[in-house]
Amino acid sequence: MPKLSFSNSDLLATTQLEGGWYVLTVKEVGDWTKGKNDPESNNIIADFIVDGPKKIGVPVRHWFSEKNLGTSRDMLVPYLSCFTSDGKLKEGTDYDPIDTKGRKVEAYISWNPDMKMNSIQEFRRFKGAAVATP
Repeated sequence: MPKLSFSNSDLLATTQLEGGWYVLTVKEVGDWTKGKNDPESNNIIADFIVDGPKKIGVPVRHWFSEKNLGTSRDMLVPYLSCFTSDGKLKEGTDYDPIDTKGRKVEAYISWNPDMKMNSIQEFRRFKGAAVATP
């Protein structure tokens, strides 16, 4: 039987978050990759870490799909808008999601029982310091 070792992040990944707004740090943003179930679709995988106000350290993964750009299902347009000076994207301007790495954003997250994972429902601009609640 092989021996396994788990990181703290591995163990925290199973934490079920209560529905609510969380401050996240963008840990990693990948480049466009072919979809696993739909090779006609390109996706960006983004990994986040919860910074507060509770459940600090819980990792959350989100997939952005080019098939649904700007829709509530995909959220790439609202996500990138969180990092512009006026909260809006401008037509014809190039935006690179990888540039968001290391920055903070707020997201409404809830547990998805069908997928057995935390799911980001909405993004909004980071408003200030995260304060842990008891």
